[in-house]
Amino acid sequence: PHRHIMSYQQQHLQQKRPRFQPPEPYSISRGIVTRIEPYGCFVKLLNNNSSSSPQLTGLVHISQLHANKISDVSDVVSLDDEVWVKVMDVQVESFDDDVTGRTRQRHKVKLSMKYVHQDTGQDLDVDNEQLEDDMQRSSNRG
Repeated sequence: PHRHIMSYQQQHLQQKRPRFQPPEPYSISRGIVTRIEPYGCFVKLLNNNSSSSPQLTGLVHISQLHANKISDVSDVVSLDDEVWVKVMDVQVESFDDDVTGRTRQRHKVKLSMKYVHQDTGQDLDVDNEQLEDDMQRSSNRG
């Protein structure tokens, strides 16, 4: 039998991957807590569309976990918890990949849990005023 061998580059060119789209600010998503730190937790966003697009992980700062002041992240979330999050901000950083020589992008995603009802996924800050106030306060802190 005749086998057709393709280079990695040819295979890569033949795969029509959808262009990566970061989440929209103020959108609400389901996610899974993947890491807990003293300053907050990291949540991997679950894709609603296709399983082939990359999954993005964002940070829920401790101040965004709950409407009440929290002293210990573990009081609110545990590893592998499924939570509702609201996208506060997405920052794109470009950097040179020394291995491939190409410019790549890294997405930093800021998330909030306190403006989403954790049972229903309902937006608790529909006009985004409270969320924007929080972002203004955190940027003033430097």
